[in-house]
Amino acid sequence: MQTKHFIIAGAVVLSASLGAAETNSITTRDGITYTNAVIQRADPNGIVIEYAPRRGSVGIAKLKFANLPDELQRRYNYSATNALIFEQNHAAGVARRQQEIEQGEIEKKRLRRQAEEEAAALEAKRQQDAANAAAQTPPENGYGDGYSGDGSRRRLPGQDFRVPPTGQVGVEPSPNAPRQPARSFPGRSR
Repeated sequence: MQTKHFIIAGAVVLSASLGAAETNSITTRDGITYTNAVIQRADPNGIVIEYAPRRGSVGIAKLKFANLPDELQRRYNYSATNALIFEQNHAAGVARRQQEIEQGEIEKKRLRRQAEEEAAALEAKRQQDAANAAAQTPPENGYGDGYSGDGSRRRLPGQDFRVPPTGQVGVEPSPNAPRQPARSFPGRSR
């Protein structure tokens, strides 16, 4: 039971001391004052604070240790060497990320160009196939009657068979062709 009270009391004291230490006004060496400043994060080169620039508003700022009072520098163990290394690493990371973004953009353009080329090649192949299919239609024997050169009858899409001239045996008219009146021969009845 006593350990439970001790833990709770320790937590209250710790949070009260952190709250008192972290919430205040910070004045930089330039003379800029950040009111109601709450330290959000400490980096080797400075601190990130949330503050109230005007009543009812909130701002976030990164303050470099070189521009902060000695007391804050000591509290966060500021080292100019560590700050310089951190800034160099950060700048290298930003440059690396920028290069990755540029490489990504280049790759996107390359893939877009490749897709366009593939689409153009596919369209050219489709057109070539259509031209080849049109060139492979069997030639007519000159009469336009639907017979091929080898004597077999082939109907092509959209082709209509015409009514053959009289006297040709075995040629049937197309169903769409106009009908000719039936002939009657003298002396014969139907």
